[in-house]
Amino acid sequence: MFAKDLNKVNFGNAKYTITQSFTFDASHSLRQEDFEYLKNHGSNIFYDLSKCFSNHGHTYKLHVTWQGYPTDDKPMIWPFGHLKSFIRELVACCDHHNLNEVFIFPTTLENLANWFFKRLQIYNGQDIRIVKVELWEGENNRVTVEEE
Repeated sequence: MFAKDLNKVNFGNAKYTITQSFTFDASHSLRQEDFEYLKNHGSNIFYDLSKCFSNHGHTYKLHVTWQGYPTDDKPMIWPFGHLKSFIRELVACCDHHNLNEVFIFPTTLENLANWFFKRLQIYNGQDIRIVKVELWEGENNRVTVEEE
């Protein structure tokens, strides 16, 4: 297809996703009292987790996926830079901070991913919506929060 023919493209009913990625570094510690329930499982789960009760740091990777429906009249879901500005504000709250000083909830990967997801939902509209947040803690551990 030639560039001059692009105006003849019909987007149809296809849905499109945009995924943007960010990295930040932060420290945190888990509070022992939030995980007392793990002692009842008759294993060493609680004691294996004890290393996380001391302040320690991670490099986090955040992947945010938006969904939209381009049309012939609106051929872009949303400008990348505009979406990036929403996410950068949230990342700045975490980057090079002790997360226990930023949040009142336990700073588990699940809770942090949910925080990003819920905050980004305010940008949902007719043309775009947040569908997934994936948060990595280091190279091997990740949590995904998705729209139901």
